[in-house]
Amino acid sequence: MLLDSEAFREIYLVFMNTSYIGDSIFKDGFRHVYAIERTALGWLCTDPSTSDLHTYILPAHFEADVMGEFMSRHPHFKIIRLHVKSHQKKIFPTLGVISCVTAMQYMLGINWPFVFTPYQLYNKIKKKPPKHIEVIAWHDIKFTQHKGKHKQQQHQPTKHEVS
Repeated sequence: MLLDSEAFREIYLVFMNTSYIGDSIFKDGFRHVYAIERTALGWLCTDPSTSDLHTYILPAHFEADVMGEFMSRHPHFKIIRLHVKSHQKKIFPTLGVISCVTAMQYMLGINWPFVFTPYQLYNKIKKKPPKHIEVIAWHDIKFTQHKGKHKQQQHQPTKHEVS
């Protein structure tokens, strides 16, 4: 198999609230995280729950504006659009509690042992993403309007989407 150095996975991390026992200890808006990924065959949703790991094939083709529609329906969710490049570093699932955060870390090919909550994951990616992960856009009203330093980023076609 040939390695395409320009190939990447387009993954959207979705941060939201949900209800479960003990959810009140987590930051509002960051009680759960899951991923929506655009693949060559369409769109996948990977959602780690308290009972198992759900993976759904969404009824949309590759070119569909799934995330534009999703964001218009859920404007209060925080969403990070990522391009995740292939890497050679060996990452194994961490020992301990399996959570939405550990599942997303494994999906992204990262191992941050002291990142336990969705808010910690969000901040770690915001401050210093690993070299194989490129942050394309933030869809977070609070973050993007913070002290006027950032403007809200809307979906802009990248050079990979245009060609």
